[in-house]
Amino acid sequence: MAVVDTDFLAGARTLYKAAFDEIMGAAPGVWQRFATLFDTEGKATLGFDWLGAPPMMRTMVDTLTIGKSFEHNYTIAVDETGVGIEIKEQAYMSNPLGTILKHVENMMVQASKYYDKVCIEALSDGFTATGFDSASFFNAAHTIGDGASFDNSDTAALDNAGATYQVAWQKLNAAEDDSGEPMGFIGNVLIVHSNNRLTARQLLNAEIISQTSNVLVDDSELIVSPWVSTSTHWFLGAGGQPVNPIVLAEQMAPRFVAMDGLDSPNAFHGNRFQYKVDAKVSVGYGDPRTMIGSNGTT
Repeated sequence: MAVVDTDFLAGARTLYKAAFDEIMGAAPGVWQRFATLFDTEGKATLGFDWLGAPPMMRTMVDTLTIGKSFEHNYTIAVDETGVGIEIKEQAYMSNPLGTILKHVENMMVQASKYYDKVCIEALSDGFTATGFDSASFFNAAHTIGDGASFDNSDTAALDNAGATYQVAWQKLNAAEDDSGEPMGFIGNVLIVHSNNRLTARQLLNAEIISQTSNVLVDDSELIVSPWVSTSTHWFLGAGGQPVNPIVLAEQMAPRFVAMDGLDSPNAFHGNRFQYKVDAKVSVGYGDPRTMIGSNGTT
């Protein structure tokens, strides 16, 4: 039977912190394929009044073409987020620490998925939630700077023959900068709900579809997620941009915290020790020209 004293609790905390560092430092989440992380440098809000696209490089005649920054008064307020568990002293006394570690690790694994969750949920919310130009993020009439209006929305269902995928890909590729020049985005990440998994896998993986060679094999990386809020929604993005379709404002990265002192209130009054993972972060919208969203209703 373990003696739950200061040394035991310090050892447990060290073990849990090592597990936290390993889990959080493991393979990066899928959010990094289509979202950009901004450090708020300690601020509770992050403003984006500079969003715009620099012009395409071109031959100089008399003067250099200078890109504009457009004031949109778009801010993201950081949220406090977290998850915690409680372990009773009796559990420590009656069970090997290694078995309790698995319970703590499970909390950490779930916490490590949080950025994926909020970024993908933001995509589905984008049919109604507004971006920096005060229009819904997926909208048929975005107007940015001096460029032509841009439609990054669709209603077509994803089909395994590639017709609707190709329409979205062409929209991305034709998106213009603020002065009307094509930006040359390449669709490289397809995000679907779990219900669309087989259709998407056939579209991107099958060598032959309907007795015809499939030219879209490996055309995009596939992300299948239950956090796409509606089963028909699908999204094609040009990931890897300096400003991606989704932006994260992070005031504090995820951290592991323990309230495990023998003189802490929860231990003194109830022989309980508490552990949590928390962060200060929120999600918003970046450049709508880098993502096409379809509600898949037609």
